[in-house]
Parts: sequence; C-alpha cells; structure tokens
Amino acid sequence: GLEVGQAYFPCYHYPTPSGPYKVGFRDIIIKGNVRAALYYPTNQETYDSNSNPPDQVPWKKLYESLKLAKKSISPFLAKLMTGQHLHIMLNVNTNAQIIQAEELPHHFGGAFPVIVHSHGLANSRTSSAFFFKEFASRGIIVVAV
Repeated sequence: GLEVGQAYFPCYHYPTPSGPYKVGFRDIIIKGNVRAALYYPTNQETYDSNSNPPDQVPWKKLYESLKLAKKSISPFLAKLMTGQHLHIMLNVNTNAQIIQAEELPHHFGGAFPVIVHSHGLANSRTSSAFFFKEFASRGIIVVAV
C-alpha cells in the first residue's frame, strides 16, 4: 500500500509548542466552499485531529495542483508522495473552547492578535502546523486557508 511512502518521506510528530496555553483546533468552511484551519489558545483538553479531514484526499489535491501548473505526474506517484499525510496527527485539542480574552497577557490589550496564512500551490492549510501551534500556544489565533 501507500505505507511505502512513509519509508521515503518520514514524519514522526509535530513538536510540542512552548507557550503557556494548550492549542485548540477547528476545521471550518467559510462562505460555503473555502476550508480553513483555526489554531487558537485554549485551556481545555479534547481529542486529537488528523492533518487531513476524513473527506480530503491529499494525493488528488497534489495531482490537480500540478495539472494547473502544467506539470505532469501520475496518480500513483502522487499517492506515493502524499501517503504519509493520512497518518499525521496534529497533537491539538479539537473543538476545544477558546480561552477568555481576560486570560491573555496584558500586553495584548484584551484582544486576540490574528494571523491569516494562505499556503502556496500544492500545499495545505496544515502544512505549517508546527508554526501555527506555536503562535496559538502564545495567545495568537491563526486562520490558515
């Protein structure tokens, strides 16, 4: 199967963030068709999430993106290259409640700073999760589309 891809492209786990908060995560849809991943500070522990929602097929995204860029790749090779993404856990607290603004450091002025990140071609909204988790652990909300 596609597990061969893990031997060639290993990814063991995302590092643990160093900030004072746990990291919350939600996969949402904006305006009916734009998927976004939210990373935010929380104090609640819940269940973990896979880096790809169950209805997403990573190899198809890579295959279609390369077709748009006028590049050629076989579906088999696309599956081999993305097979490991089906097994990566984000090490987050899915659908946890966001912390109260009063719990933020005083230098934030009672408001959550927000970072909006848009990945490049043939990438995904969880491809830089290690950065997003670090920001969230320090009280910053990240919206990755």
